Amino acid sequence: MYIPKYYEMKDYEEIKRFINAHNFATVVSIDGEQPVATHVPVNIYEDDKQLYVSGHLAKGNQQWRTLNNNKSILVIFQGPHGYV
Repeated sequence: MYIPKYYEMKDYEEIKRFINAHNFATVVSIDGEQPVATHVPVNIYEDDKQLYVSGHLAKGNQQWRTLNNNKSILVIFQGPHGYV
């Protein structure tokens, strides 16, 4: 994904602060050849300078079945949001 230099975040602490402040993320995985996305509140934790994301998908949301069989999962943090 192309990110213009103006929006690049290179400071590790700034990235952690951003994620903690805006932890309502979009989780994207692949089901066969189909992308699947869910908006979900997540938590992050750090271990040896690696960030890990955890959250919960309802059993009725079939995306949870795709998470263990994917080499890469995309998690998008978008900043301030509102729920109507």
